[in-house]
This record gives sequence, C-alpha cells and structure tokens, in this order.
Amino acid sequence: SHFPGIEIDGTSYSFPPDKTLDTWIASTPEGFRFHLKPLGILVGIQVPSASLPRPVKETVTKQKATLKDLPDQAIEYIWQRTNDMFLRFADARRLGCAIFQFPLSFKPREGQLEKVVECRRRLHPRIPMAVEFRERLWLTGTQLEHTVTFCRQHNLALIVADDLKHELYWPERERMGLDPSRPERMPMPVKVTHTDFLFARVHRREGSARLLSEKEVEEWGERVRRVDTDGMIDE
Repeated sequence: SHFPGIEIDGTSYSFPPDKTLDTWIASTPEGFRFHLKPLGILVGIQVPSASLPRPVKETVTKQKATLKDLPDQAIEYIWQRTNDMFLRFADARRLGCAIFQFPLSFKPREGQLEKVVECRRRLHPRIPMAVEFRERLWLTGTQLEHTVTFCRQHNLALIVADDLKHELYWPERERMGLDPSRPERMPMPVKVTHTDFLFARVHRREGSARLLSEKEVEEWGERVRRVDTDGMIDE
C-alpha cells in the first residue's frame, strides 16, 4: 500500500510455481512493478544441483554446478523458463526489469563482458535488463568509463548500489580488518546508461541503522533530482 514496486531476490535460487507468480500479479494494483533476478547460475554463481529444475538437475552429476557443467539443452531449458517467468509479468504489465547481479568473483578481464552480452542476447527483447557488478573494480578508475560505455551500447541499466564495505565483503571482513562499527561506503557512481530508467538499490542496514535516516533520504532525493542522461553524478 506504500510502494509502487518490489525487488524479488528469491527467483535467483529457484523458479517459483506459476500459481505463485499469478497470485503476486493478481494481488497488486495497476502500475505496480516487480523487479526480479534470474537464477544465480546464469550470472556465474556455483549453485547446489538440487536447487535446479528437475529436467536440469537430472543432467548433472556434481553436487554443485555452474553453467559449464550443463549440457546445451539444459541451458536452453533454463533460459526458456527464465523468459517465460519474466514475460508472465510483462504480459500483465507488472514487470519492472530483470536484475543480473554479477558476483564478486566476476572481475574485469578478457572475455567477461561477452558473458553479459550473451545474457542480453538470450533474454527476451521485451525484458529490460539491469546489471550490477558487485566487484567495484568495474566502477573505479579508467574501468568505469569502459563499463558505462559498454552498458550504453547494449542499453543495460547500470545499477547503483549503496553497499558498505564490511557488508559487501562479509565472508572475509575479519581477514580484511573491516570493522562494522566504522562503516566505509563503497564507490557509488550514478550513471544513466539505459534509455528508459535508472535502478538504485538502497540497502537495508543492521540494528539501529536498519532504517534510512532523514539525512540519507534527503541525500537520495538530491541524487535523483540531479541525475541526467549524461550520468553526471560521481560519488
């Protein structure tokens, strides 16, 4: 009753039943939008084989799998199910965008962007695509310009995420000497790269900081007001 959209992360683990998707759609008003993630295996994440759709997991012998472990027909099946899911929302005028969140292990090196292009190629053309590179090397130094140019060439929305360093590197925070009591914000360039929209992920925090302060709300409002098609804001 308060917000015009929602991000669904559970779809990165498994495909919800069609009945569940229809219930979500039917329970929301005109103008509401769902922003959903595809299965994690499509963005290079190693996943438990048991979490894959039955026709796919029957082709896998390992307990955990990546796309490299799947035969072509299994990959085709996943993409077909992925497009069917997104188009279900699009047909009902409830789709915002597809969120492709590439993990920390997805670092800038030769051949990586071709994988993003392949995702865009396989994703149905009616489905807007947003990309998040959790590895901030994509968004710093001279690489930032290359990343922005690439996203604009392929009409991909480059997601703005307000990660804190100890949250982003949670599994390794002790080894890296990251102190949660002294939070450090990661680089957060705001660049408009899609012709129709900008996608920002404003993260929930922990404990007493789990809600945005009035100051943070004002800062986000100012960012949105200042954004133009040249992506003028750098933070």
